[in-house]
Amino acid sequence: MNTRTLVIIIVVLAVALAGVVGAVVALGVAGGGDEVAAATSTTTEAPVTTTEAPVTTSVSTAAPATTTTTLDTDSVSEEELAEAIDEAVAETNAAVEELEAAVEQSTADGTVTEDEAVQVEVSLANSEELAAYAEQLALAYADVYGEYAGESLETLESIEEDLDTIAQNTTTITGILEQGSEAATAAATQLEEAASTAGASASAALEQAESWTTVLDQLRRQREQDALAVKPTEVPSDPAGAVAGTRSYFDAVKSALGDGRISSSELTGLTQASANAVAGLQAQGGQMAAFSAKLSDLTTQLARGELPQAKMTLPSLEGSMPSLEGSLPSPPAIGGKKK
Repeated sequence: MNTRTLVIIIVVLAVALAGVVGAVVALGVAGGGDEVAAATSTTTEAPVTTTEAPVTTSVSTAAPATTTTTLDTDSVSEEELAEAIDEAVAETNAAVEELEAAVEQSTADGTVTEDEAVQVEVSLANSEELAAYAEQLALAYADVYGEYAGESLETLESIEEDLDTIAQNTTTITGILEQGSEAATAAATQLEEAASTAGASASAALEQAESWTTVLDQLRRQREQDALAVKPTEVPSDPAGAVAGTRSYFDAVKSALGDGRISSSELTGLTQASANAVAGLQAQGGQMAAFSAKLSDLTTQLARGELPQAKMTLPSLEGSMPSLEGSLPSPPAIGGKKK
């Protein structure tokens, strides 16, 4: 073998060896790439832990909000206030029924647990709040419209007595529960008796309130009819007198409404002043006769116990007086010449 052939063989072997080494390196790189890919595909974020707070099963001691909203007794009519009383008494009755059921359930097995005591307290809070609100409305009615109610005021007073009885017995229940569940267990019979008495009073109040509102509706209608049936005793004979009589009536209404209520004697005086003023205006005919109907409407509002509406109507009618006075005839001429 000559030198040239030997060199060629060595070169071929070197090339072959280089190929083998390259293949091995390639395989190594491929394997390493897979490892890198695997490493980069693994998220670096920490696993999310679900550490939710455990759900509690205890009942809140806060009393749920009632549906009753506070009423502005100065802005409602007699009818609206009476309806509000009827509604409040009905809600009180429903709340006391729930209280009775809660007490009965808590004492059924002879032991009042803390959870059962809490349930009673919730119903108790509603009953106390609603009964107090109903009584507040009843007192407001007696203050503003008491003289309008006539003999039916006795029914309202009876309703107030029932509401007082409810309050007394809910106070008894409150006193027992404040001593704890053991004391409530020991006084189970007393709890039941207090709840039962409150329930009976609530039912009685509801029955009376429903009949009372019916009677009041009849009384309002009768007052309206009586007010418009009053005969005039003094009828102005001329337009100026009719205007003066109208202003006098308005002044009387304003004075009567000054304290926010109208007594039966004031209503009697107002209906008479209205009858005189209306007759005077109608006697003049024309614009004055047409205006008389507005006076009758105001009198109707007063008779029906629609005092807030009357307070708004009066300024409007007084504002029309300049126009009414403008319709008065010119004064007679003096010395043959007009003034």
